[in-house]
Amino acid sequence: MSKKSSTDCPICGFEAATSEDMYCAPHEKASANIRSAFSVWKLAYGNLTYPRFIEKLSKLPQAGTRTREVAKFLLRQER
Repeated sequence: MSKKSSTDCPICGFEAATSEDMYCAPHEKASANIRSAFSVWKLAYGNLTYPRFIEKLSKLPQAGTRTREVAKFLLRQER
């Protein structure tokens, strides 16, 4: 059994995009998109917290698969 390195994506186990990134390239892109979308959603929804935003995003069928995977991972980290 191979040991996971510290540069493995915690979601899928593939190698992180760079040594500075936490996720593989597709999950890193999804994470960046989530971070940039929060301010837009906050303006649209008003009093929206980041945890509530992530919860909504994790259930949104229109969100991409990788985006939902990152959102679900972030929710698990909150608990």
